[in-house]
Formats: sequence, C-alpha cells, structure tokens
Amino acid sequence: MTKPAIIETAEDSPGKPAKIPRFSGETVFKPMKKIPVTPRPQGTQSPERIFVSLATIARTLPALGFLFLTVGLHAQSYTATNLGTLGGTISEAYGINASGQVVGLSYTSGNSAQHATLFSGTGSGNTDLGTLGGTDSRTFGINASGQAVGWSYTVGNSAIYATLYSGTGSGNIDLGTLGGTGSSANAINASGQIVGYADTSGNSAQHAVLFSGTGSGNIDLGTLGGAVSYAYGINASGQIVGSAYTSGNSASHATLFSGTGSGNIDLGTLGGTESSAFAINASGQIVGQSYTSGNSAQHAVLFSGTGSGNTDLGTLGGTDSRAFGINASGQIVGYSYLTGNSALHGFLYANNTMLDLNSITTGATNISIGGWSSAINDWGQIAAFGTVGGQTHALLLNPVNPNTSTAAGVTNTKFVAGMDYDKFTAATRQGGLGTTVDLLDGTAGSGGNSTYGQNRDVDVSFADGGTQLASDIVNLSGTAGAGFADTLVLELTYDEATAIALFGSEAAAHLGWFDPDTGEWTLAVDGNTGGTALFAGDRAYNAATDFHLGTYGVDTANNKVWAVTNHNSQFAAIPEPSTYALLALASTATLLLRRRKPNHGHPRRALSPKAPSISKFTIPNSKLTKPHHERTIQPPNLLFPLRSAFDLSRQRSSPVNC
Repeated sequence: MTKPAIIETAEDSPGKPAKIPRFSGETVFKPMKKIPVTPRPQGTQSPERIFVSLATIARTLPALGFLFLTVGLHAQSYTATNLGTLGGTISEAYGINASGQVVGLSYTSGNSAQHATLFSGTGSGNTDLGTLGGTDSRTFGINASGQAVGWSYTVGNSAIYATLYSGTGSGNIDLGTLGGTGSSANAINASGQIVGYADTSGNSAQHAVLFSGTGSGNIDLGTLGGAVSYAYGINASGQIVGSAYTSGNSASHATLFSGTGSGNIDLGTLGGTESSAFAINASGQIVGQSYTSGNSAQHAVLFSGTGSGNTDLGTLGGTDSRAFGINASGQIVGYSYLTGNSALHGFLYANNTMLDLNSITTGATNISIGGWSSAINDWGQIAAFGTVGGQTHALLLNPVNPNTSTAAGVTNTKFVAGMDYDKFTAATRQGGLGTTVDLLDGTAGSGGNSTYGQNRDVDVSFADGGTQLASDIVNLSGTAGAGFADTLVLELTYDEATAIALFGSEAAAHLGWFDPDTGEWTLAVDGNTGGTALFAGDRAYNAATDFHLGTYGVDTANNKVWAVTNHNSQFAAIPEPSTYALLALASTATLLLRRRKPNHGHPRRALSPKAPSISKFTIPNSKLTKPHHERTIQPPNLLFPLRSAFDLSRQRSSPVNC
C-alpha cells in the first residue's frame, strides 16, 4: 500500500492511491477515492447494536434539511492560536475534540520526519505521538477521551497501518487490516469506535472498515457494488460515511454505510459522476464534495440522505470547494478556491452563507482546512493551518462569541474555555412573570487542570415560581466541570408589583436558590463553595468592585437581583432571610392564636387580612427535570435558619463595596 494522502488521493487505478503531496495544502482537486482506516477498541459496542436503521436515517435527513444551519448564531469572528511544531518548520492541524484538544502532524527537529502530534495549545510543549517503528505518522481524529487515530509506517517503512495512539509516543496500537498489507484510521467517536480503510486479502482492493481495536476481527463495511470503498467519518451513534464504487466500478459515490457490509446507501451527487462524504454530525447531517453537472467542477455539498436533492454549498468565487466537517449546530468547514482560482482558503458555512476564514480571523493568513470528519467541534472551534511568521503552522481557531441556540424552551450556550460569561445573550421568559436572566461576569472553564481548560455547555430554562416568589424560577446548569466550578455573576429580573405585594418592599428582594438537600429557599450565595456573603446594597452590579465570590445586591431602579456565585441550581427572587424570619414568627403567633379557645364566648379572632400568612409555602420540586412539579412545605421547613438570618442581617447593616 502506497503512502496515503493527508487530505485526499487521486485515483490512477482501482484500489491504489496515486503519489500525493506530503502536505494537504499542496493537493489538487481530483476525484476523492481513498483514505486511512480505524479499528474498534475492545469493550465498545458490537456493530449490530450501534447502527441506526438506514431506512429511518433516509426518512429523517430530508426533514432535517438546514434545521441546524439556521439556529441563532452570533455574527462570527475568530482568533487564531499558533500551535507550533515538534521542532521543525511545518505543522498542520486536522482534528479537534469537545475539549478543544487538537491533533495533526508536524515536522520534527531538522525536518527529518513528519510525526502525528497532540498539540498543547500554547505553541510549545507539543506531544510527539510517535510511530509504529517507521519514519512518519499522521493523526486525523481525536475523541472526547483524548484517544487519537491515524496511520503510521512500520519498522523499515515497509508498510502503513492504521494506528491508535497511546498518547505517550510509544506503545501505539497497530489496528490491522482486512487481510492485506496496509490500512489507515480516519475518525474515532466518543465510544472509541474507529473507521477508515484497509487493504483486503491479497491487496486486491481497499475497503471501508470498522476497526475492532485489537488488530484483528475488523469489519468490512462493503461497497456500493464496486471494488473499492473508504470510511471518513463516524458520529456518536455509530453512523459511518465515506465513499464507495458503484457496480462495474463506473463511479465513486458518497456513501452512508449500514455497518453490516451490505445495504449501504448511495448519497448521490450534484449532477456529476463522483462524490464523497467526509463528516456526519450527531443529527445525521452529512457533508462532503461532489462533481456538479457535466463534471465541470467539484463543490462542497450537504447531502439529503436520500440520494437526490442534495444542497450545493457553492464556493468562495472559484471553481472548486470541499466540506470536511459539520458540528451539531450545522456549522460546516472546508476549503474553496477564490475567484480566478487564485488561492485556496478555508471556509465556515453558517446561516446559509459561506465565509472566508481569512476574512473573519485574526492572527494568521492563508488559513485552510486539512482534516476530515472532526475539523470543527460543537463549540465552533476549528482545527486548521495557515501562515504565521512566514511558516505553515497548525492553528486553533477560537470563536470570539459563543454558539447559542434555543430548543424546547432551553437556551443552550457553548462557551469556549477562557471565554467571558458576559458574552451570554440574555434570555427572557415568554409568559409567567416575564423574567429575564443574564450572566454579567466571570470566565468559562478558567480553572481547568489542562492547558485547554474546560469548555462549558450552559443550559438556561424557566419554570413557574409559585405564589411566594417575585420572579419565575431560572434553571441554570453547565457552569461547573470536573474538579471545579466557575465563578460568575448571575442576574435576573423580578416583578416589582409582586415583590411589593409579597415582601412589603422591593428592596427586600434578593437572588435566592432552592437547596434540594433542605427543601428550602435561601440566599443564592449560601450555596457557594467558599467566599464570604456580603451585601453590596441597592445598586447595579459593578464589575470593578463587586466580583468577589459571595457579593450580592438588589437593583430596584432596574428591578434586578444579582449575586456572585459558583454553583448551578434553581434560582429566583426571594425576600431577604430576615424578612422570612419575621414573617415566620408572625405566622407562628397567628397559628397559636387560632388554636386558643375563645374567652367569654367571644368567637375566634380572625387572621387580619393585612398579616401575611405562610402556613404553607409552595416550592418547586428540586429535580430540574420536572421543575413544574410542586409540593407543600409546612412552616418549620420553610424558614431560613434564624442564626443564619440574623448573622446575614448584621452583615447587611450597611452596604459594602468589595
């Protein structure tokens, strides 16, 4: 098996890749035929359990259309981080996972070899993933667990085999073949399932393969009736895409593999004779490239899933383009020629528009995309390469703004580690008390233990607040991660009339949280880990003075309550604890009076209509999955601890700016 291309291979004869450039930026547009394979590691699900019904997929994809391409995304712009090399002058990035870890290749010192690389994210300290004993290696994909796959030369450079990298530079796993002498791994999903291509017995052909992970027992994914096929992408559900020859080897078409070796789906073309699929997202949307009518050009394409009605994504003005990755939001990346075919640039396709990455990115030039399947993650981070200081280097492109979408009443915001929480787009409930929630300050994932920190997947939703709260209930999740939680400023609005009616004064409104352990509402800052509860007074949050864990306040001029917190929960506008304590004492006295027998024949004294009664307090169930459920809590369970209430009231005796 000859050396596979970094990005694509041109077909000279069935089953054999042509000589190809050492780096993807030098490739030419020719029919896409082959690419490296990847095995399935031990312990993963068997293929018969991971593949969704192809009939279901075929019915679903047309309905999806551009559903995820039209979510509310910010006008996007990017910053490029130079990922450096392994000591040589050139590197390229091909794959990225959910944490923003990037893999690709780099020249080693003296440009003596090209090795698979796990980039540190800082531009230095990159990890050489090693080889299988030969000179060169590549890695194309990395999953959420940090498992990376690609290909490597064996000892003496006698063969190229699909490789699962150990991450240490040694102990890499040879994933085997389908009986032949060569293979390559192109993609790996969260479950550790690996796909690519491999030589069959006698090296008679190359077939798409699902690797077992052990070096043997690999699964031949079959073709569309012809002799050759390749697998390039796999999603979390185990759906696999690539390309395969049709009967008679007359053409190579984009393919959705069944996983069994037969019953594969021909995804069709844009009117020409050839196509290939490179990536599939969690929703089953598939992208790749196809010849247009008359084979006059090759264009990036979003496949419908049925074999017809595919969407031509166009170009950046030139003749050809290709799409290599698609994320859950439907953002697509690839590369395209510019007008006059003067240059090859990477693109981002979003909201039905193809954008030149070089026009929306700072920090590098000549930016292009070189990896299939996992070149963009759900946070919008992109693995790329471009020119920095006159050299071609691997790049991590980070979006300036988070990806935001709303579905089923939940606003999802994906913050890249290091991104400011003030980039959150305020969300307002339609109905109820019309509460608006906003994040004003803090940094996402800044306390991570690795260079990359931790990307944050933040969800916000609303629920009815019941009769004793001055706002709707806000459910917040996703700001905490493995080992640490982010400190941020949470702000929400309250209904002024409701606050006055319930609390006597809107100045008594504070940001509260529902403690599921006690079944009580208390101050939001009481749920923090660390910090000191300090009341800043009646004013708006001030970033210059107030960003200290535990600081909180009320802004009556704008009907808002806010607090500096580091936990997720249900939040709402509640009265200050001292108010609750006084209300509770009044209620307890009223209950005692009700229980006394009337004296001298006088009837029982009725409860004054002006005296607030909290003999029962309705609160939401603590389970976020069913916030609309309610249960009643008797007064003793409702009350804030009096010691805590009095302590806090002393702290609030005068406004504090800290």
